[in-house]
Amino acid sequence: MLNKERENVVAPDTTGVDFFFLMDFITDDMSSDFAFIEQDFLKNCRGRLDEFQNVGWYGERSFRTSRPRYAMQNNVLRLIYNGAKIGDDYCLELIKNLYKVYHKKEYKQLKRFSKINPDEIFSLSEDEYEDSDHCSIGRIMGMCQFMGIELHENCSFMYKLLNNKREDYLAEIAELRKKLNEKEQENKYLREQYRNARNSAEVTEGLVKKYEAERDELIALREYAYNSEHEDDVVEEDKLPDMEKAIADKKIVIIGGHVNWQNKFKQIFPEWFFVHPDAYKTVNAGMLEGKEKVYFFTDYINHISYKKFIAIVRERNIPFGYIGSRNINSVVYLKGNRQKNDTYEL
Repeated sequence: MLNKERENVVAPDTTGVDFFFLMDFITDDMSSDFAFIEQDFLKNCRGRLDEFQNVGWYGERSFRTSRPRYAMQNNVLRLIYNGAKIGDDYCLELIKNLYKVYHKKEYKQLKRFSKINPDEIFSLSEDEYEDSDHCSIGRIMGMCQFMGIELHENCSFMYKLLNNKREDYLAEIAELRKKLNEKEQENKYLREQYRNARNSAEVTEGLVKKYEAERDELIALREYAYNSEHEDDVVEEDKLPDMEKAIADKKIVIIGGHVNWQNKFKQIFPEWFFVHPDAYKTVNAGMLEGKEKVYFFTDYINHISYKKFIAIVRERNIPFGYIGSRNINSVVYLKGNRQKNDTYEL
């Protein structure tokens, strides 16, 4: 009876694991060496590329949303990964060697297991804030199949967890693209209206104000859309102290975000001003007096608060932007990684 039940067990849907495995497997060092990796892979597997291509496409970063170099590298990695999944000896050894060389610390920890349970996976995937990273979970679960490590039966819920997270991620990106397209269409219409009305000073004045307001929001939305798709990019840890120091004394306002997230940020930037997401009852223009820039945390903010604050920001011409990542280092890296004359700018 037990054997019959086992025969009827449905294999888990690994799409989420595959998706997050591929999203963050290529490190900076691996990216620098990838030309040699790709060359050797093509030398050994050129005749099976179509076969590898058809194994699966997991919705990872597309050519339209990644820099060309990274898009090409991710596509080649997917072929290697697919080859390993169907048992190609070369691909299997290649991906294990890449993991051993470029994820050395994690590899040394994972290789000790012959069988692993959810708690152990979460423990291996924790970052400095003791939060488990979905890409790390996907990478660990993906490598278990290649390293002969058995996943405990309780790991079944983790496949569903990553599948749901993948759907949420793709839905968020799709929504951002939709909003961006709507803003671009609206901006296009305003540009046309602006050109048609430029000879009328009275009409033009109103259109200019609306155009400039929509333009600023569009620019901020474009940056947010880009950052959302690249928030899992590898952070250059050695640059973080300089970035933090350079922006620590800026007069910044963060509107929204969970209290715990705000408290973590306050430890790094005690001089910044943080506004609770439900502060719409006490909103006043004085709260933004003399501030250099305002950031809205889009995942955790009251809609009424946003409407009130964005109106003040527009009225006072205060530069603003959006934050979507809960990872503190990613936020600091993305906002600080703009250099001009060897200084960091927000």
